[in-house]
Amino acid sequence: MLTPWPLLVLATSLQGVDKPTLQFYQQYFIVRSGEAAHAAPWKAIPATPALAVMFRRDNTYSVWDERGLTVRRGRRVFSTSLEEIAVSPRAFTREQILETLELMRKKVRTKKATALSGATRIGNVAYFLVRWEERSGRPWAEALVSVDMASENPKPRFIGRFSGQSIAYKTIDDRLSMLNGRLAVVSRRGNGWGVATYDTALAKFDFRLVGGKLLSYMPLDRKTGVFVEETTYGTRTGGKVDLFTGYRRDLFEDRTNARFIDTAMPWVMVASTKEGARLRNALSGAEVPLPPSAGVRRAGPYVVVWLPYDKPQVAVAYDAERWRPIARWRAGN
Repeated sequence: MLTPWPLLVLATSLQGVDKPTLQFYQQYFIVRSGEAAHAAPWKAIPATPALAVMFRRDNTYSVWDERGLTVRRGRRVFSTSLEEIAVSPRAFTREQILETLELMRKKVRTKKATALSGATRIGNVAYFLVRWEERSGRPWAEALVSVDMASENPKPRFIGRFSGQSIAYKTIDDRLSMLNGRLAVVSRRGNGWGVATYDTALAKFDFRLVGGKLLSYMPLDRKTGVFVEETTYGTRTGGKVDLFTGYRRDLFEDRTNARFIDTAMPWVMVASTKEGARLRNALSGAEVPLPPSAGVRRAGPYVVVWLPYDKPQVAVAYDAERWRPIARWRAGN
């Protein structure tokens, strides 16, 4: 069985194969070049959702799962959905609390935290960024909570709230990280976005603005990522950002509806307008037309485009550096 996309390199026993070929086999597009084969699935393979996040110190456990936050030390177990935070004056203003109470009366919101935006551990202390969502699924609040697992009676402690709202969306996500010795999240705030941090030594929250209205962000590692944002004057720009230094390398600015297809190199985007769509190499700016209803998937160093999306009949494998077609496939051929 083939290993899932985004990258698959298979050793083969083929000898003397010079011209790349493209095949469609068992729901995978396979590009063979020399003695290597690179494959991409026709249908995206969904990631397995995390069911729990756990930290342990000796006989003390801190766990987030469907029950909420559970702390166990020996035989003592304490579970909570952190309901008190949702209407706490330590977390919200009076006006915000009154709004939440009204929306709770209408059954739009509940006091229970229902999701985890991220978690990490520093020494003996586990940190959880918990999230509240409305009935529609829209997040409306987050709070940073800690558990000191070295304590004789460990319990969750409310620390505070990051500025803005993180970009987490999974029921159990992984958006909380360490940056320059501080807890950090990529955060939307108003019409801007940036890095929200918490200094555990100084017990201080901070926020550094990076850009305009964030449309998408894909992490490359814990401190860098690629982004697309909307400017105040209606254009869209995208590039790479270093969250540690704040340095950003803008790769384009135009009025297309652009998105990165993944984070592999070279960075490839789909740029759409009312007139049509194009595949773009974000580094060189080279483009190739993308037909309507086409599917796009990366296969190692190549990009495969097929038609139609829901039932492949024809496909082309491109060298993404210059968008040179290197192999073609047709159903039944």
